[in-house]
Amino acid sequence: MKLHGLNWRLFIIFCLSAGICFSADFGPFTPKNNLKKHKAKIKAIVQCTNTCLTNELAHGKTISLKDSSTGQTVDGPRTLLVKKKKNGKVVKYYLKQKKDAVIIFKPKKQKLLYKLWTNLPASVMLVTSGGGTNLPIHTNAMLRIPAGTFAMGDTLSDGNATERPVHSVYLSPFNIDKYEVSNEEMRRVMQWAYDNNKITATSLTIINTSGNQQELIDLDYVYCQLSFSSGKFSVKSGKENYPCVSVSWYGACAYSNFRSEMEGKTPCYNFTDWSCDWGNFGYRMPTEAEWEKAARGGIAGHRFPWNNSDNITHLQANYFSSNMYSYDVSSTRGYNPNYTNQLIPYTSPVGSFLPNDYGLCDVAGNLQEWCWDWYYATWYLQIDSRKTNTHGPATAQTYRVLRGGNWGTRANFLRNSARNGGVPTACGVGIGFRCAESVPYEMGFVPEGTFRMGSGWGSSPFYESPIHSVKISSFYIDKYEFSNKKLRNVLQWAYDNNKIIVYDYGVFNASGNQQKLYLPTPEIIFSNNTGYTVAAGREKFPCYNVTWYGACFFCNCLSEMNGKTPCYDLTDWSCDWNANGYRLPTEAEWEKAARGGLDQNHYPWPSTSFEYTIDIDGSKANYYNSGDPYNNNPYTTPCGYYNGNQMPAGTDMANGYGLYDMAGNVWEWCWDSYDKNWYSNSGATTDDTHGPTTISNYSVIRGGDAKEPDVFNLRCARRYYCKKDSAYWNTGFRCVTH
Repeated sequence: MKLHGLNWRLFIIFCLSAGICFSADFGPFTPKNNLKKHKAKIKAIVQCTNTCLTNELAHGKTISLKDSSTGQTVDGPRTLLVKKKKNGKVVKYYLKQKKDAVIIFKPKKQKLLYKLWTNLPASVMLVTSGGGTNLPIHTNAMLRIPAGTFAMGDTLSDGNATERPVHSVYLSPFNIDKYEVSNEEMRRVMQWAYDNNKITATSLTIINTSGNQQELIDLDYVYCQLSFSSGKFSVKSGKENYPCVSVSWYGACAYSNFRSEMEGKTPCYNFTDWSCDWGNFGYRMPTEAEWEKAARGGIAGHRFPWNNSDNITHLQANYFSSNMYSYDVSSTRGYNPNYTNQLIPYTSPVGSFLPNDYGLCDVAGNLQEWCWDWYYATWYLQIDSRKTNTHGPATAQTYRVLRGGNWGTRANFLRNSARNGGVPTACGVGIGFRCAESVPYEMGFVPEGTFRMGSGWGSSPFYESPIHSVKISSFYIDKYEFSNKKLRNVLQWAYDNNKIIVYDYGVFNASGNQQKLYLPTPEIIFSNNTGYTVAAGREKFPCYNVTWYGACFFCNCLSEMNGKTPCYDLTDWSCDWNANGYRLPTEAEWEKAARGGLDQNHYPWPSTSFEYTIDIDGSKANYYNSGDPYNNNPYTTPCGYYNGNQMPAGTDMANGYGLYDMAGNVWEWCWDSYDKNWYSNSGATTDDTHGPTTISNYSVIRGGDAKEPDVFNLRCARRYYCKKDSAYWNTGFRCVTH
């Protein structure tokens, strides 16, 4: 691109997580141009919505940006022009009142088209600061991998025996890094760890200060691109955006913990025995099953990570090409020629190649990646390899799993199913990692605090009074009522693991004090051949016909599925309040959550009148006269339907804690036994009250349902009850956890 008679090349240098600025490097396209290279910062408030700058730009894709002050994204590009003062030190770049900024650069022919979509102001000032060419620095992003079953192993039967037999594995949803952890990310986290006395560091090594001490990074390794001196970590110039090498398995664990603490998450790893707490939501390494599911990108049966890809070339990945394998069809052989003009390691910057269908980059090639699991050659022959959310062998082995191949391995190591292993202390030139994290089902956070429970309005019944103050510890609660899809997944897991007995007339728990859990509905269908399926179009609707026992039981199942400790003892149906699993909310927790941080509001939104009929209409909740389009039995609306797109038209009705359908749709089970005089009992004001200590056959339900003719029953304070072993078309539940 000609800019006032000069050829320039532009590298986007970095996009800060706060979205404050870009940094760019300009230099001459041709060797004949002797102008000095310089680095400049665009001083504008922008927020990048796609962090894979290098990769998407290099393949002609568009980067969308939005103004963080307005939240608006530009609907087209603008044109970038240049004005340069005579002294050459200060350069003004400004955007014309057109809509596009077209920036051209090609590493070899100097003519690769980059389109940068922005919402920058029309005039942008850049000030030169000297320096040379810098590569882009990515901010890593995490991508959601959905829950579900996938076929794990060598589906094409052309790999090793260690990859067979192919077997089905169910995984809960999880997040995983889009990129391998870069040198700059490692530098930033290790600097934080050093400043907070988490590690000791010398010019030779990094070691954790607590627990069972291990070498995390071998700084003395000739190929390590990270260094330490005088209390500061630094990265070899130009290598900021390359994947970090020379990291042991212990180093990957430690990085995950430190990154978790930096971001206020609960760490997963115990450095004393290097065990993992799977109930925590901090960063960790992916399990081998998680890694393979993520690498496959949601596409079953293919050899490599990209859609419909059973062949591979140097255009797709960084590896050592040879004619040993028929599926290696690269026109160039040996190391990838684009990355050999440097010292070993011949790695490529993270995100240099197209992502797979989940959006992950470099899951084939560049670096092999540590996984959590012990490597066991015949693991796939073991029944435990088929467990839901399997974490690999429970017995320690010699090696930890490595996946994905690297810049120096042949194509067979880059296959989705290829398995390898390394001693956990190894700090290799071809080994790196990326982080994963468990994710709770979509939940809202309810902070600790005291609220006024009950109702003092003149028309309120006596069992809603007196109003009393209750202090509740913080907790998480489902944003949505338990859906048919979610219940189907739990039922299938319970069936596969012999937790339930299925009859035509109902589902019962197989152990403990046997109770009726669930009555069959047209929404969730069972077949001896196919197991549980959800009727077409009904996945997002709330489940119903669940008894109180069923709600408790399904909470236990969900806990086990997610590596948490179940709360309920099925022998006497008591609750362990110290367990970290999922459970039903107490009545007090439910009302606090429903009020959304407001005081004495009729509904989960602000009240404007003493009269409860004033503050509700069909645009806010699902009840008898709401006017929504769902007019067939059971008359429910999809979970979260009132999100701003509902009919009749309305605004997003999530309450102050981000919760939906706390008024209407289906009644929701609570833990507490029902006592109409409970609010007059001193126990009602106890911190974190669990309700009456005398257990009855009736439990509290809250929230109202889709056929309520009187909106009185949709109020936050409304108390009602059902027999624990009863299953109704209008009663469901949602879960809480600490």
